[in-house]
Amino acid sequence: MLNLISYLKKRCRDSKLHILVNYSKFLYLCVKDLLKAILGRIEVRKQNGCKTSKPKIIQMPLTNNCNLRCKTCNVYNHKGSSLSLTDLQKAVKDDFFSEVVSVGINGGEPFTSPQINEYLNTVLLLPKLKSVSIISNGILTSIILDKLEYIYKKCKEKNVTLLFTTSLDGCKNIHDKIRGLDGAFDKTIKTYHEITSNKNKYCDKSGIICTISRYNIYDIKDFIAYVNLHKLENVSYQLAVKHKRLHNEEMSFSVLDDKYTKMLAQELFYELFTTTKENKYYFIFRYLNDGINRSRMSPCNFANRDVTIDGLGNLLYCATSSKIIGHITENNLSEIFFAKENIDYRKGLVDNECDGCIHYTGNNGYLKSNMEAYRELKDKSTWYYNYL
Repeated sequence: MLNLISYLKKRCRDSKLHILVNYSKFLYLCVKDLLKAILGRIEVRKQNGCKTSKPKIIQMPLTNNCNLRCKTCNVYNHKGSSLSLTDLQKAVKDDFFSEVVSVGINGGEPFTSPQINEYLNTVLLLPKLKSVSIISNGILTSIILDKLEYIYKKCKEKNVTLLFTTSLDGCKNIHDKIRGLDGAFDKTIKTYHEITSNKNKYCDKSGIICTISRYNIYDIKDFIAYVNLHKLENVSYQLAVKHKRLHNEEMSFSVLDDKYTKMLAQELFYELFTTTKENKYYFIFRYLNDGINRSRMSPCNFANRDVTIDGLGNLLYCATSSKIIGHITENNLSEIFFAKENIDYRKGLVDNECDGCIHYTGNNGYLKSNMEAYRELKDKSTWYYNYL
């Protein structure tokens, strides 16, 4: 009897200590992220599309040429169109780009371009540039390593951070089927390992993006187990979405198209949220959970400020929904970007499209969104102690 009483007392003390630890973690996360949001971070304010600041971020697909045939992308059917290097060299001198601090390079597959080094040298002429990020499918291992080594040296000379991200959508045959090429997984993972094992040679930081669609949701837990087993670094997950730049509006790949795949995706992103403590996964979970009543929980810089340059040199507000508003060869790009009719159009995009878009959820969430995520995390961490 005394042993039982001692055990219960100890269990009670341990439970209270565990609750205290969980609450401490919760408060730490809350204070840290709220300070980020409050101290000068204007992104936490709701966008209305009316802002007229020069862009700080450029989303720039170099080419529509691609060496894969992915089931969530139709860009390969628009092959042959690539951004003119001469046009870009002229454009970076325009005062419109004078505040740019970050450029995202993608495609198509950017490393299919024989002039990728010249493109990057041109981007490095931007006066306030601080970082360049490149997204690649990772198939062309030898070409990627050769080009990336050169690009990284040039970035270091300019004191610019270089980020490299490749795409993996599942293990072995799952990834190969989605990407439309046998052996794609092995080639991509080889590129990833070569880069991560030579961190001071190819980039400052590397990572993996896994895009969740109806083609991999049933087997995604196997991929997560692979990631954990092999200790792959900086792996993030996102939803496959309809995307004008990828010309995939008529393709059927979304987990939202089927009740069961939607349920599996809800479970996945909620689990990612509770294990990683990253609010962006809670925002995706809510997007999946709320249906037509969803509202955007995190800001998107392209709704108020930043710009996309497509593979033909056209200007767009965002890559997912925006129409073409001009071309980089035109004079005085600021006048085009901030023309009243174009700003009114962007405001319409924000009013009618942004709540239905889950792209670019990596930014700090709105204050209300963060607080909701913190409450969910707190409840998840402590609910079972209510029954002791």
